[in-house]
Amino acid sequence: MTTQTAVEQQQDLASLIDLYLLRCQVEGKSPNTITAYRETLTLFERIAREEGFPEGVRAITPVHIYAYLGRISSNGASLETRHRRHREVRFLFSWLKRMGYIEESLWGAKMSSVSGRLKR
Repeated sequence: MTTQTAVEQQQDLASLIDLYLLRCQVEGKSPNTITAYRETLTLFERIAREEGFPEGVRAITPVHIYAYLGRISSNGASLETRHRRHREVRFLFSWLKRMGYIEESLWGAKMSSVSGRLKR
């Protein structure tokens, strides 16, 4: 029998979003910040389910992020809202990388150009 690490056991998006939000709370983020993150990440998880994104975070690619951004854009979100939602999902994936849940950042040169376009 092999022993799985916590990183190997908990790879699904919904569980990791919950863990990330707990981390934000423990580290002292304001209640308003946590509420905003929860709203954005719940939306991301819902769109991920509806669009058929992989459940395991290691299989999520920039293509999935573009699909998410396209959905929130087509739903009429303002530029400011789209930028905030993009930034908050980026924070989640940066944390996932730091914690070892994913190996590479989804925000290489191509993804950072999306962020720049959203700011205009």
